[in-house]
Amino acid sequence: MKSIIILSLFFVKGIHSYCWSENLPDPYPCCSSDQVQRIDSTYDGDWGKENGKKCGIVYECKPERVFGVSCCTTEIIKRYKHDQDGIWGYYDDEYGREQYCYVKESSPNFNDRELVDETREEWNKFKPLWDKKYKYNYERLAISPGEDETMLKFGWYSTTNKTPAIRYGSIDEPVEEYKVFKGTSEANREFSNVDENGDYISIFYYSNTVTITGLERNKTYRYQRLLNGEWEDPVEFSTHDPENFSFLFVGDPQIGGSAQRLTASNGFSRYMSEDEAVRNDAFNWNVTITKAFELTKTPSLLLSAGDQADTMEGSDDYHRSYQEFQFSALLSPPLIQKIPIAVTVGNHESYSDTIRYHFNVPNPFLTPSYITSYNDKEKWIDGYNYFFRYNNVLVVVLQTTWSNCNDLTKVINDAVKKYPNTDWRIAMFHHDIYGNGEAHSQKDSDIKKLRQCLTPLFTEHSFNLVINGHDHVYTASKFISYTGADNLGGYTPSEIVTNKAIRDPKGTLYITANCSTGSKLYDYYQGEIDIDYVHFYNQTFTATFGVLDFEKEDDIVRMSITTYDVNSLRITDGPYIFEKVGNEVYNTTVVPDCWASSLGYKCCTKTTKVEYVDANGEWGAERDEFGVRNWCGIIKTDTTIATTTTTKKIEPTEPSTCWSLSLGYSCCSAGVNIAYTDKDGEWGYENNNWCGIIKNPVTTTTTTIPITSSTTTTTTTTTTTTSTTTSTTTTTTTTPITTTTTTNTEPTEPSTCWSLSLGYNCCSAGANTVYTDQDGEWGFEMNEWCGIIKSPTTTTTQVVEPTEPSTCWSLSLGYNCCSAGAEVILVDESGEWGFEMNEWCGIIKNPVSTTTTSTTTTTTTTPITTTSTTTTTTTTPITTTSTTTITTTSTTTTTTTTPITTTTTTLITTTTTTNTEPTEPSTCWSLSLGYNCCSAGANTVYTDQDGEWGFEMNEWCGIIKSPTTTTTQVVEPTEPSTCWSLSLGYNCCSAGAEVILVDENGEWGFEMNEWCGIIKNPVSTSTTTFIYLPTTSTTSTTTTRTTTRTTTTITTTTQTPEPSNCAENYAVCGGINYNGSSCCINKNFYCKTTNEYYSQCVPIEQ
Repeated sequence: MKSIIILSLFFVKGIHSYCWSENLPDPYPCCSSDQVQRIDSTYDGDWGKENGKKCGIVYECKPERVFGVSCCTTEIIKRYKHDQDGIWGYYDDEYGREQYCYVKESSPNFNDRELVDETREEWNKFKPLWDKKYKYNYERLAISPGEDETMLKFGWYSTTNKTPAIRYGSIDEPVEEYKVFKGTSEANREFSNVDENGDYISIFYYSNTVTITGLERNKTYRYQRLLNGEWEDPVEFSTHDPENFSFLFVGDPQIGGSAQRLTASNGFSRYMSEDEAVRNDAFNWNVTITKAFELTKTPSLLLSAGDQADTMEGSDDYHRSYQEFQFSALLSPPLIQKIPIAVTVGNHESYSDTIRYHFNVPNPFLTPSYITSYNDKEKWIDGYNYFFRYNNVLVVVLQTTWSNCNDLTKVINDAVKKYPNTDWRIAMFHHDIYGNGEAHSQKDSDIKKLRQCLTPLFTEHSFNLVINGHDHVYTASKFISYTGADNLGGYTPSEIVTNKAIRDPKGTLYITANCSTGSKLYDYYQGEIDIDYVHFYNQTFTATFGVLDFEKEDDIVRMSITTYDVNSLRITDGPYIFEKVGNEVYNTTVVPDCWASSLGYKCCTKTTKVEYVDANGEWGAERDEFGVRNWCGIIKTDTTIATTTTTKKIEPTEPSTCWSLSLGYSCCSAGVNIAYTDKDGEWGYENNNWCGIIKNPVTTTTTTIPITSSTTTTTTTTTTTTSTTTSTTTTTTTTPITTTTTTNTEPTEPSTCWSLSLGYNCCSAGANTVYTDQDGEWGFEMNEWCGIIKSPTTTTTQVVEPTEPSTCWSLSLGYNCCSAGAEVILVDESGEWGFEMNEWCGIIKNPVSTTTTSTTTTTTTTPITTTSTTTTTTTTPITTTSTTTITTTSTTTTTTTTPITTTTTTLITTTTTTNTEPTEPSTCWSLSLGYNCCSAGANTVYTDQDGEWGFEMNEWCGIIKSPTTTTTQVVEPTEPSTCWSLSLGYNCCSAGAEVILVDENGEWGFEMNEWCGIIKNPVSTSTTTFIYLPTTSTTSTTTTRTTTRTTTTITTTTQTPEPSNCAENYAVCGGINYNGSSCCINKNFYCKTTNEYYSQCVPIEQ
């Protein structure tokens, strides 16, 4: 939208041009021609120098040149407006109607590279390279910050799914000695590309992630990427002083945003195309990064506040490809390969998952409430909320397009909890909630909702700075604090100053950064709303960037915020200087220098349990965010514990790194059983793949006694068959030791999964044996047989009458077999049957039989007999280890009889349970009537001459009779042979639905976002239900029916609410000045009060 700048009224002379600089408050003459050297470009126009004096450049105006609008030729111009396209004049025509005309033929005010003489040579070389090569490079590397400054996280696309890796080392190390860190690869999708002949092709891409650790401060390194199986050239990067460092920050790069702007490339005769726009902005982005490095020399981090790309759609290949061109441009500057960049999801990226696939972020919030199905992806996420610590700074990056207040609250709380003692707290998200832009700041309802949610959080957690974008005009707020005011405000502004240190700042400074490429430059708000929170704003119509400088002097820490013009590097705002006494313990909650990082592992943060010891140290195992257990190094604490240790060396192979990686296999997680042993080492089987088991080179018997005020010495004696005894003292924790005796047998060398040759995969670790035949032991997983890999430890199992079900017996009857552990629903002459995935399945009999007999009768106490087997293991504080191996098996069988009483009370209903012979319903009886059978456990809703009926998935289904026959006296069956609510335009509810409302038609529930009729069960139970509905004035009504019907007490409104009245999931449902419904449309949600001004429908468990 074109905004308005009101200038003094003046008389325009001439037909084709006017001297604009004569009419400024500080007037200057115009230059004699438009061929003078341009010395500056400002909001008012372009300036030149003539005869040593400053003058305004006047360009010839060509009628019908701009947007089909003539240049100004009228006598009176009453006001002017300046935007990214130029200057416009407004006048009244002969009929009194306001018209506008173009009054200046200078270049439009976006960053058109065609107008810049200083870089013309580089620009002309860049254009063909971009068009034919650069833009199709989707495999560019994105470096993100790690959880702290000792880590970096890498992400990139590849055309193969070969194991990705990064290796790095110091600049004086040969690359062969670099530490290698391997990562994971994930299938992405096909994108359009071009081959060497320029022909369009489709290529499938994979997304790769790798994390490196162990970075030291003030050091220079080189890293290499393993791309599609080949190592690239090394890239040099540096880490910096932890007490004096800087961050860069930018607003919307918006690469591609200059499309549809008039370009000088053809004499302003046409608009810039999408391809030209991406190319123009790619070059300008590189200029911004280069100039920012020129100024700061050694920035540690780049923060980008969203809308890195301009393409907003992601639902088709055309738009996805253009967004990939734009991200190729974002990651193309060579300096971007030397610095981590923290990106924010902007509204332009929120309709695709491009950011998630490109960037490997720290501490991601993996379960946002907005997870949905979008385009061709299940559980689609555009990008993550995440956070990290860098030295004494906490940075929280938020996704504010889709996230609700509960999501944002959790992320901020988690960040502060994990890194509680940093000196500075910074938040970054796209939408400017205290901006001054014409486009969004006073119009978007989302911004007002975000302001209500985030202002109290930032005040509560003492955030110092918030960085936003979105409005493409620069704004700096006053200090903002939350005071609990009304919904439209909720804040108190207080004054702020520049160029002067503010000690112990109170409140949060909100910076809205301008467009960092100059592709889109909007105007500021000039409406009627009185904005009291703005300290400063400007629109330079140039690209800008910001710098955060962090310093420490003695015990004082300082943060300075300054914004610069890209081309001139002059300050456009700031500096804002905050200082305080530093927190000396900001990093005490962070893992100390992690010795395991040099070996490619993290250090433990949650456990001190030692699971493995080698020459490097002690190892534990912890689960990551995906639930996978990984090795981690245990860091020795300052707690002093006296320990006497006797050690026996066992052929130490010193696997200081995972030995199987060089063979193409990962190492197993802790606790995986040995499945096979060969010359390389011991192998396990995990996640359907072989994995190397890290050999513990030391068997240690330890007795640990904490030191008290008196000195205690404990000696442990170990008997061995060798004469080597080593006594050492270590620091550990007190742990009871278990004595275990095992007989080792000769491995049969199953060098491959033995069942593969029979056409079956091997089972995952820990699978139960379901069947044993001459080939080996079999399990059943994922609805298929799988071979169980024999462990070298021999266990003898008594097999009872193996009937050799070498194939699934029910297949011959047209049914699959059930998965392991399926419940027996029916027994006939064929065998035992279960019911899964809406179909019958045969239950495979376990050849090892256990007999359990249970009889339960309603309102009767019956003893239940259970047979159990118990193996006893003795645990003592001291372990004796002997090389003589003895196998001892102890089995105790105990039969326990426990009386169990089950009592059911039913009004006017008599139930008798009798065991009868199965009637062989080998097929679903209701299929012949046109209905599927119900799943196991479905409730009986109706009974007729055909059988018992249930109601599932909005349809009737037949209930298969169990071998136990139940005779039920039905009271007053009304035969609801059809769903009564269908005639009213609503489906019936599924069985067990909760009664939400009762009216003259019947009982109503709410499912699948719609009302549904509840079918009355002909077996009645007396129930009293209280229903709470939103009300302004209420009456209490008691409806009493016969004893065979339901008695209901209802609290209701004077007007019955329609189904659409309740609030949607995560919608506003209450608060001061809110006039909508306070109920939630989803019965699994409730209206949660955040504060007296804001309530929201959230899941019950929150």
